Amino acid sequence: MKKNCDTTHIDLNEYIIITTNEGLPFLHPIKQIEITKETLEIKDIIDLFVKAYRMNEMDSERLYIVTFNYQAVPKGICLVSVGDNKTTMNCYRTIGEFLLLTGAEKFITIHNHPDCSEEPSADDLIVATRLEQIGNMFDIEFLGSFIINRYKYYNIEKKSSFELEGGDFNEKFRW
Repeated sequence: MKKNCDTTHIDLNEYIIITTNEGLPFLHPIKQIEITKETLEIKDIIDLFVKAYRMNEMDSERLYIVTFNYQAVPKGICLVSVGDNKTTMNCYRTIGEFLLLTGAEKFITIHNHPDCSEEPSADDLIVATRLEQIGNMFDIEFLGSFIINRYKYYNIEKKSSFELEGGDFNEKFRW
């Protein structure tokens, strides 16, 4: 992270996890996103997923993990799974590998509800509990699980929803 005149500049990589012939996982960067903003909050990360990934417009459910350092600066993004219009598989092994390979101190997960439902499903609540357990097992703080639908995002742990923000995508993020 670089600071210039009260502005923060972060190069955030999206990764896939590849397994070597020896069976060892490693991170392979597939996309870099430049974030320039005075302060960066979780709602800005949600905004990134809405504007850059267009998650609120997808017709299949996708689950991503975002890791952070101890100062809550994003370290990496990984697509964990892609499902149908109602569910996606939860790959806890991929999540654990990504947490360890990025040296995460904190993390969130973000998934979408293509059917525009705002409330978490019973499975969403179970997964959020398991993710917190995974974080505790590795001493990595779980900051929350977020659902994006067409118009809002929902924080499962806080049991609250927020309107998606408008604005120019290019003001904050650059590919």
